[in-house]
Amino acid sequence: MRSSGFKTLLPRRSQVFDTIDDISSGPDCACSSSVWDQDAVRETNLSMLALLRFALILLFLLTCVAAIAADIPEPVFVKTACDGKISSVVLSSLRNEISTSQKYRLAHNLTDGDRMGVVLTININCAERPTIAAVASAYGLAKCFGERNCHLSIDGASLRSDLCDSDSATECGRALFKAFDEYVTSPIKPPLRLQ
Repeated sequence: MRSSGFKTLLPRRSQVFDTIDDISSGPDCACSSSVWDQDAVRETNLSMLALLRFALILLFLLTCVAAIAADIPEPVFVKTACDGKISSVVLSSLRNEISTSQKYRLAHNLTDGDRMGVVLTININCAERPTIAAVASAYGLAKCFGERNCHLSIDGASLRSDLCDSDSATECGRALFKAFDEYVTSPIKPPLRLQ
């Protein structure tokens, strides 16, 4: 008995919502019906959740693409004007460091085997005496648009010179590679433009 009397004391669900609608639509109420619209709030929360999921997926994909791009070694072309004994050892050591590096690979010409992409360049000139070699180097970029149509840009600020004696020629080549790597990874180097 009590339960049936208890039910009669509570208003029906439809009466509660009718009362809320009457209050919110009355002339003296500053409330809007959207405040009470829980479906709109629920839809907004779902769309925000979907947008957050989309942003996280996009961030993950961009991270994967960046990681894959970082794993591809960049081509390096070494252009030389050296013909001495010491400078040959220096250049051999430099080319060996490039070849064994995971960040770079040796390109045999500016077209990079007809790939026609951007190639990093190391331009080297040497002068040699019997026990010492002077090695001047500068770094740049090149891109070929055909076998005989290549554009080259050299950064004059990267010009450096090294003196290499016959006892440390291999170390000199390693030092040249280290300087090149520091130049390429430097965040403050000027941007080179190919025209």
